[in-house]
Amino acid sequence: MHKLQALVGRPYRDFDEAGNYIGCFEPLYEIYENLPKYPLPEVEAGYFAHAMYRILENFEQVEIPESLDLIVFSFLGGILHFGIFLEAGKFLHVQRGSAFEIQRLSIYENKVLGYFKAKPHLKRKC
Repeated sequence: MHKLQALVGRPYRDFDEAGNYIGCFEPLYEIYENLPKYPLPEVEAGYFAHAMYRILENFEQVEIPESLDLIVFSFLGGILHFGIFLEAGKFLHVQRGSAFEIQRLSIYENKVLGYFKAKPHLKRKC
């Protein structure tokens, strides 16, 4: 977990150096070295949703999350957001206009759409 805690306070970025959208996906890219990245012409709802669903193809839904599992949230009736389950009811995420932070999951419990475990083909960095 040490590597992920080091991310706390790092500012949000829309794109990486290669022009791939990373936004709230960035914590996943810090964990999985071979998770595909997707260039987006701009951050529009349609392109964003497409990239999210493509990323979700690499995960399987689980009932009870374990450390480093993906959490999918829904805000404002449909906007999806990713976070990483840590332990003891905490998760790591980053959002536009903010920086990486660890928060209590209980604050967002009613926004959780599901928990997802990486499929075996994904290789962890940490």
